[in-house]
Amino acid sequence: MRTVAARKVSLRIHARLIKLLKGFFLLRQPVWVLWITAGFTVIFALVTFQGFFFYDDINYLRYAHQVWNGTFQLTDDIHNHRFGLIIPLALMTGLLGLSDFSAILWPLLATLLTLVVIYRFVYRRSRYAALMAVWLFGTEYYIIFYSNKVYPDTTDTLFMMLGVMLLWVSRYKNAWYSLLPALAFFACLLTKETVIYVFPFLMWWIVTRFRKEQDIKRHLIFTFSLMLLLAVLFNVYYFVAGDYFYLIDTVQAAQKARHLAQDALEEAMLLFPRLTYEPLVMLSDSGMIAVLILSMPKLLNGWRCLIYTRDNVESIAWVYTVSGLLVFWFMSSSFQEYRPIPLNPRMFFPIMPGIAILAAFSIRYYFQKRVWLFRYTLMFLGAAFIDLLTGHEKIALVYLGFALLFAAAWYPRVRLSKEAFWVGFIALTALHPLYALVKTHPHDYFSEKAAFQFIQQNRPAKLLLLTDDRLLKQADFYFGFSIPNGLQIGSYCSATAGNGMETWLFVNDHSVSVLSAAGKQACQPPVEAAGRELLWKEDNVAVYRLKNSQLRATSE
Repeated sequence: MRTVAARKVSLRIHARLIKLLKGFFLLRQPVWVLWITAGFTVIFALVTFQGFFFYDDINYLRYAHQVWNGTFQLTDDIHNHRFGLIIPLALMTGLLGLSDFSAILWPLLATLLTLVVIYRFVYRRSRYAALMAVWLFGTEYYIIFYSNKVYPDTTDTLFMMLGVMLLWVSRYKNAWYSLLPALAFFACLLTKETVIYVFPFLMWWIVTRFRKEQDIKRHLIFTFSLMLLLAVLFNVYYFVAGDYFYLIDTVQAAQKARHLAQDALEEAMLLFPRLTYEPLVMLSDSGMIAVLILSMPKLLNGWRCLIYTRDNVESIAWVYTVSGLLVFWFMSSSFQEYRPIPLNPRMFFPIMPGIAILAAFSIRYYFQKRVWLFRYTLMFLGAAFIDLLTGHEKIALVYLGFALLFAAAWYPRVRLSKEAFWVGFIALTALHPLYALVKTHPHDYFSEKAAFQFIQQNRPAKLLLLTDDRLLKQADFYFGFSIPNGLQIGSYCSATAGNGMETWLFVNDHSVSVLSAAGKQACQPPVEAAGRELLWKEDNVAVYRLKNSQLRATSE
């Protein structure tokens, strides 16, 4: 009797767990998954924040500080023109004060808002697909990795996806509602030049809308408002810089400078792999190919929307995704000569919402077909093989996990329940970001921050502070972008003080070794024990007083 009673209790618990799993993860309340994914993103951003890279991110924060204080001026620096990121940063850091939290608040909000946009875009079509699209996008490692980094790619992704969603929703609104998607795409243009990803999509949208001859007023408002915004932008640049195409010229100059180190023969030899298999290798190494593989059924069958011009979420997402993929794969980053877009995971961010949506619909309609379970197995095995060849064993294990999961679901003799399959699937999609969340994150930013607080509090009236080349132009960040009077920042190569100035030496051993290995550190810090006195030290960061102000730096 006890055995029978225990069995009944076990079955009841099992039934309730299955009901909870289905209701929580699959059908009942997709908004819960949105909140869970958003919460995980916030936790990840706060826990894994380890400071700034002190390259592009500090430039954006400096320009935001200048905008808030009214000292901003246009320059030839490409980062200087990315107002879609600079203006929100200026609002956050200006209203809340410059701090770590206010600096990363906007990138984090941009990531969270992208989740909301994806959810609202897909929800009316399919609650299941909305749930899965949010989950797949929100657990993509590189997406949430940059949720606490001051880079324009998360903002660019938000504005681009927002424009697509508003363009779709505008069909059911007042004709003047079409101004909103035009403003979203214009904000995307002001954020980063990867706005070119959406250009083929916009051409397809405008041509098909006018061909149908439906709501001509609505589409005329969208088209001409977008053209008007572009005309205003070019005229503003002409008024300020004397050149209508100053923005385009700045982008071209930045791309040309990036490729100066390569000669024509070297670039020609690298062209074939860049246009064929290298993007796949990059996506595989970064882990982003998992969602691309899951989207394959819809991605390969979505061409029918071009024939039948179906107006549904899948067709819009398909054209948007293919538009981005073609531009990313084959488009040149320069109008003057053919130079493919750099293979960086950040460059792929704007395409990821469309891929996540297609993957969600593929899961919705194709996971029950055994032929696709077998194809998924083969594709994940291929991705694992690529990563094993390139030395990324950890991400290869994730792909092998996916391959085994789909193989078990495909093979008839393995009786894998749906609940077990979904538990395994959810665990594998979250494995990479969870691993990154719990592992240690060694970084010297907080030690550097404490060192500069010590310098600010204990420095003499006149001080020459010698730093590595990374901080030579970026150290003002630690002083709120305003170097105090009497403080002068110099490099290790100029270890000479005059006019009664005392000389201190700031050394970050890890930073110096990394810069030296990359050939970006001109001189090494003085190493003579008798020539310097230790004032402060924490981990790899130390502050010294140079006893002999004429001490020469040790050249590499």
